[in-house]
Amino acid sequence: MATSDDTSNAAHADHIILIVEDSPIQRVMLQRLLQKHGFVVHTADDGQHGLEQATAVVPHLIISDINMPNMDGYQMCRQIKLDSTLKDIPVMILTSLADPQEVIRGLSAGADNYLTKPWDDEDLLERIQTLLHHPIRTVPTQEGQPDGLVVQFVDQEHLVTANRRQILNLLVSTYENAVQRNRQLSETQLALKALNEQLEEKVQERTKQLEEANHAKTNFINNMTHELRTPLNAIIGMTELVLSADIDQEHKHNLDIVSQSSHRLLDLINSLLDFAHLESGNLKLKPKPFFMRSEMKQLFQVFSDKAAQKGLGFLGRVRHDVPDMFIGDIQRLRAIVSQLCDNAVKFTEHGRVVVDISVVCYSISEKMQEPTIRFSVEDSGIGIAEQRKGQIFQTFIQGDGDATRQFGGTGLGLSLAQKLTQLLGGQLGFVSAENFGSVFYLQTPIRANETSVNATVHEEVLLDQPPAMDGDIQNPDQLSDDALHTAALSQLALFEKAVTDGNEDIADRAGTWLKNAAERIQSDGLRPTLLRLVMAARKKDHEKTMGYLADVRQILTELKN
Repeated sequence: MATSDDTSNAAHADHIILIVEDSPIQRVMLQRLLQKHGFVVHTADDGQHGLEQATAVVPHLIISDINMPNMDGYQMCRQIKLDSTLKDIPVMILTSLADPQEVIRGLSAGADNYLTKPWDDEDLLERIQTLLHHPIRTVPTQEGQPDGLVVQFVDQEHLVTANRRQILNLLVSTYENAVQRNRQLSETQLALKALNEQLEEKVQERTKQLEEANHAKTNFINNMTHELRTPLNAIIGMTELVLSADIDQEHKHNLDIVSQSSHRLLDLINSLLDFAHLESGNLKLKPKPFFMRSEMKQLFQVFSDKAAQKGLGFLGRVRHDVPDMFIGDIQRLRAIVSQLCDNAVKFTEHGRVVVDISVVCYSISEKMQEPTIRFSVEDSGIGIAEQRKGQIFQTFIQGDGDATRQFGGTGLGLSLAQKLTQLLGGQLGFVSAENFGSVFYLQTPIRANETSVNATVHEEVLLDQPPAMDGDIQNPDQLSDDALHTAALSQLALFEKAVTDGNEDIADRAGTWLKNAAERIQSDGLRPTLLRLVMAARKKDHEKTMGYLADVRQILTELKN
């Protein structure tokens, strides 16, 4: 079945078009376009050659450029119109609209149509169609009037009876307007180009200034932190030296405050330095071999001591499936986990902090295996309000504005931890319920020593420090801590389905915690309510879970009263 293009091509098969163009590129472009639409095309590279071709092949249409060697387009058109055998062939002049005199010269030469460069293919084909099938013809009018011209325009015929002077005036004025608009457009394009160049220069200049300022800022921070840390380390060292001596309790208490404040200030300075390096892109990873269990034992001990000072329990565990020797930036890894542990201890008043390290999956490379390690830090603290969760990793933002006043801090820690996590190629996330606690987790691939990976069983590191008790296993604070931690884990299980740590998900850990604390929870009403709460959380039954949570709060309130 013939298509519309096939039909159109067949209709043009008998039409011969002569292209006269000295530019080989434009000549070939025109030739291919017209041949594609079924025209028979002949070409010439100047006016003299075009005149010879026109005499030889007698085309149905001539398309000619103006400026050509030997004979230009106007001279060729004039010779064609003077030749009795060629004068009826329509001639289309290609022009750039650079000079209004072109239209006068074209009219003098007898040109039939004009097309501006660069041409539009559809416009060109439409002009050709009009010249071939709807030529301008003369019709008689009333006596004493000049003959009219029938012109085809926008698929309609128009009878033009104006005299040649009127037509010429209208044509010239229209052409002058077009040329003027074309000049304005060219001037605007040049102005835009100049403006764009100026903007690019300003952007480059501003970029250079920002880079210089950033470099100066980095140098300033490096110098200032060095100047601050040197005397601060001296203060810390001398304070610890005096504390180790035999001094009275009042002076010891005062020096403890000095020591704690100095360490807090040193941590802040180190965080600001790391943050500045991350912002400037100057912080680079420094991978080296390290032993996971040895590093984590030290970290567990530091934060179990901090937790003990607040009467909190602390559980630190490295599971047996975690390889022992790794190659990575332990300094950055330790900084992230320390920040999560520090927040957990800081924002928890009752209960326990749990740090769990496990393997999520393995990725095989040529020489090394890269297990993805999960560091999970769980607390039973104040939690994070729903409206604050989207801001928690922003710089200088804390989970609660009141928390800054109550617990201190700059809001820089989690933002820094996230940037360090991205530098390691890992992921930092959390689930949290306000007033019930949070679980923050770091997942990152770390290269493991091949020998360490092949060892099937590793020592499980376990540091289990129970919450402080006042000698009475039934004291209300301990009872509240166990119950609230079970409730916190149960509520967290509703908000996160994918977070798992080792072999237990959050709902399972709630059950484990309740089982271990069952002997301490002797209240007949509280223990079965907690059991029903854990079961509802495991089933993801939101309505029942929230109902049992309310019951737990009410029972605890009654027991305290």
